[in-house]
Amino acid sequence: MTLGLAGDRRPHCFFAAMPMLAILSALLFQTAAAPTAALIRQGDEALAPRRYADAETAYAKLAGLSPGVAEIHAKLGVIYFQQGKFAQAVPSLQRALKLKPSLPNADVLPAMSFSELGRFAEALPGLEKGFRR
Repeated sequence: MTLGLAGDRRPHCFFAAMPMLAILSALLFQTAAAPTAALIRQGDEALAPRRYADAETAYAKLAGLSPGVAEIHAKLGVIYFQQGKFAQAVPSLQRALKLKPSLPNADVLPAMSFSELGRFAEALPGLEKGFRR
């Protein structure tokens, strides 16, 4: 794992995921039912102070309750990514893209995760696509 800014132990690409979290939260709240909205709020409140384990718990429950909602899988993938759990991030992010290929910026994070895992051949197409934007 590459270090981030000023000795930060998070991956160097940690900050690339931050704008995606805001977009996904907005999309989720637009369509959420009351019990689901409560879990979304719980997960998002855990993200602000970087309590990623709590956010992961909430979003893993959401993924089980709403397996067909791409934004939930994407957000769970971003949470895994931010914790450096790249092997777990990839399937969540790929599931999100399969459900909704038009998700904003979701195609770059699996590639970044593959890169962090040393799976460069799998990372290259997504990274090239991201750099062309």
